[in-house]
Amino acid sequence: MKKITALVLAVLMALTLFTACGATKSTSSSSSAAATSSSSAASSSAASSSKASSSAASSSSSEAVKGEVTVWYPDSWQQDAPDFVSTWKSQIAAKYPDVKVTFEEYVQSGILEKLTVAMATGTTPDVFYDVQSRISAAANAGLLADLSDVGSELSSKFTGSYLDSGKYDGKTLYLPFDSLNCYSVAINMDIAKKIGADKYLPTDSIHWSYDDFLKCCELAKNAGYYGTQLWAGGPTGDAAMYSLYMTAGSKLFSDDFNSCTINNDGTKKALELLKTLIDKEYVPAGAATQIDYNEAFFAEKSLFSLPQGGSAIIISRDNSLKKGDISSTFNMDFALYPTPDGKSEPISASFGTNGFCVFKNSGNADNIAASKAIIKLLYDDPTAMDGLLTTTGESPVISTASATVDAKYTDVVKKGYDLNAKYSTSSFGIQQGWWSDWRSAYFPVMQNFYSGAASVDDTLTALQDAGNKVIADYKAANSSSSSKS
Repeated sequence: MKKITALVLAVLMALTLFTACGATKSTSSSSSAAATSSSSAASSSAASSSKASSSAASSSSSEAVKGEVTVWYPDSWQQDAPDFVSTWKSQIAAKYPDVKVTFEEYVQSGILEKLTVAMATGTTPDVFYDVQSRISAAANAGLLADLSDVGSELSSKFTGSYLDSGKYDGKTLYLPFDSLNCYSVAINMDIAKKIGADKYLPTDSIHWSYDDFLKCCELAKNAGYYGTQLWAGGPTGDAAMYSLYMTAGSKLFSDDFNSCTINNDGTKKALELLKTLIDKEYVPAGAATQIDYNEAFFAEKSLFSLPQGGSAIIISRDNSLKKGDISSTFNMDFALYPTPDGKSEPISASFGTNGFCVFKNSGNADNIAASKAIIKLLYDDPTAMDGLLTTTGESPVISTASATVDAKYTDVVKKGYDLNAKYSTSSFGIQQGWWSDWRSAYFPVMQNFYSGAASVDDTLTALQDAGNKVIADYKAANSSSSSKS
């Protein structure tokens, strides 16, 4: 019992460091998983045929499934996919009338505390949907039910290596549901054209240099706008920084995780770019922004926004207009992060996928079986999945799913899929159990840098020292756990 208690407490400490964006330990990078998403999105007619077949097969099944299941889902579904829950409820009622399901919406900004309390008090839900990072902590703690049987039944539907990404020690404990697009630079095209910055933007959305980027920011400042905003107020939006580092040729940690390798020329070039933004006042002083993405600020005052997920941000803009979060629409585009010379291939960070897990809880076999069954419905008949993809612009993970987007979004969504397939990666550390420790160490260092309290060289040293401490602490904790067991 002492071992279990200690393990849960350790997991709870780790969970408090995760945020709404992230990915975790998996067996491969998301770049290979995403490689087929563009082709799957393009074959909508074949997808429709497959859906019809799978739906017919599903309706003819007469499995005896019963139980009581609680599902936690994010409040973002109300905006991104308002029909998701009702569609899912109808599917469950039609196929599994003896399963009683209680749906509980959680507020994404407060899920860390909610999940922490639930794990401490044994009140976790049966079914939980979230980013893989938080789910991974529970998986590594042994709190999740084995979904290998469901994964095996659905294996032919998954594209790329998405299904493998949910395996822990050979068991499928997490089922990916939608793939988060790689991070990119969002562009306010109204401002760009007004100030003449559009001539420096990459015509292919891929290749442009630091000089091009800075020329745009200079034009923005001269016209009374900001070039962009920097953020280090908490562990969100950091994928923008990692994208800049990797695109400049940097690597955060050694492959064997014996040393932090962030103190290199690539990171230095990226930090020098950021320092130029600060020194020339292309960004608000002291990185004085309250959130990682301020849509109203971007709509009216800024040429670029750095931590954005491709096509999803453009669809989000119109949703914000409908809700009144912004007063008027504005034309947008996006491009991958600039490279020092504008010629090398960029690398963009992706936080992987959102998906489902099933908590063991009391070990009630009926409830676990019912949880698996209702999740599988969403893959057998991906009507609800299609709705989510349609309103978010995220990429599908199964071949039978597709987004039916408004005609005005068709090109931009396809571009998001294509760039995600070719240039994204999740293999820079976010898949590992120590990632939360690194994030907690990273942001204070960057706050000092953004505020002008630390130089580029001092920041490189501080980041490397912080990374090496993360390695030492993580290995010591694992060694202690192994010896106790």
